[in-house]
Amino acid sequence: MRPRTQDRLHHPGKDAGLIVVDVHAANLLPANDLAANIVGAGHPANLERVMVAGRIVKHEGQLVGVDLGDIRSRADQSRDRLFADSASGGLTQ
Repeated sequence: MRPRTQDRLHHPGKDAGLIVVDVHAANLLPANDLAANIVGAGHPANLERVMVAGRIVKHEGQLVGVDLGDIRSRADQSRDRLFADSASGGLTQ
């Protein structure tokens, strides 16, 4: 017997998502084929809101619950370590 749709939707990896796209952005004009414009020219800045598994992760174009300063700091530390390793011959191909 085939499982009901409701049962299939509550398994891990099957959480629904929702995006709200700013369809008036210049890169999505003209809007004669909006789906094609989003696929061909859309980018993350066009996303006004994003919801994943019932949780808002982007609101009014800004990521929610993400410490960008911490991410930048960790990326800088990683870059510096890689450069230092490379300069000392610590990296191998």
